[in-house]
Amino acid sequence: MENTKYETLKLTQVESQISRRVNGKTVHASKIEAETKVNVAKTRVKSFSQALNAFYKFTRPYSIYATIAFLISTSLLAVENLSDFSPLFFVRVVEGIIVIILCVIYAVGINQICDMEIDKINKPYLPLASGELSITNGILISTTSAVMSLLLAWRSGSPYLLWIAVVYIVAGFGYSVDLPMLRWKKYSFVATLSFVVARATVQTVFYLHIQVFFFGRPIIFSNTFTFGIMIIGFFSVVTGLFKDIPDIEGDRRNGIKTLAVKLGDKKMFQLCVCLLEVAFIFGILVGGKQASTTWSRCTMVVGHSILGIYVWYRAKSIDIRSSVAAESFYMLLWQVMSVEYLLIPLLR
Repeated sequence: MENTKYETLKLTQVESQISRRVNGKTVHASKIEAETKVNVAKTRVKSFSQALNAFYKFTRPYSIYATIAFLISTSLLAVENLSDFSPLFFVRVVEGIIVIILCVIYAVGINQICDMEIDKINKPYLPLASGELSITNGILISTTSAVMSLLLAWRSGSPYLLWIAVVYIVAGFGYSVDLPMLRWKKYSFVATLSFVVARATVQTVFYLHIQVFFFGRPIIFSNTFTFGIMIIGFFSVVTGLFKDIPDIEGDRRNGIKTLAVKLGDKKMFQLCVCLLEVAFIFGILVGGKQASTTWSRCTMVVGHSILGIYVWYRAKSIDIRSSVAAESFYMLLWQVMSVEYLLIPLLR
């Protein structure tokens, strides 16, 4: 028995000291095992990183950043004095932001799912079009986002947040899904109108979420709120029209006759820039007139003047025939719109 134990112990010691020849070098088995574990861990980390990056691109982050600025701006329109700021105020704002961001992820997700073949031409870098993300995972992300937005809105107790979630889900479905009377993106007027109505609805209802549900005040729409609705309406029209310029080739091949396809990239670009400049002139004239203080008037005039000059300068240097340049200018529009969101509450 003792001999057996001795032999087993000896065998174990020998096995632990076994070495192998790898690429001409002596490597112990224990070291190989450790290196294997490290490589497996690195592979898992890399896979997780790639999945996270695919999810990030799938959410179209530029729209999320702009939405956050949009909602912060709208919530500030309901603030009448500094005493309105409280921890609970910020909780309600963040609560609303989370609900609506989930709605945005759903909307951009279902659009990519329905446009996957078109995106292989227009936007091959998107995760569904490039194959980074499977169609199954895309559907799962979009569906989960929609359900979570409804559940969180319902749990908040705010009928306004629930209404926003419903409007977003219905609008996103109607805009993208190819069913009778739907897929509004095929019709330029309907698509642009859906952009304007959806954004105006979200802006109005989120304002009521703060004004009525949180502060418990009567429904009163101030001049600043009306100004915000009108100027954001201009931006909604421009982004709704401009988004089709980088997609002209894919839309034409798939029989989607947007206004950009009918007019051509150059005329469409000129139309969008002109409408945007009208919005800035509106901001200077109406914002400057409605402002009740000198600093607010200066902010409206100077802020919109700078934005107008900057957009005009960038528009002159762009080659709109390049889809890359068109996409870059479209991203610029979202950045400018985010700045506009922050300007609106300064009209006092």
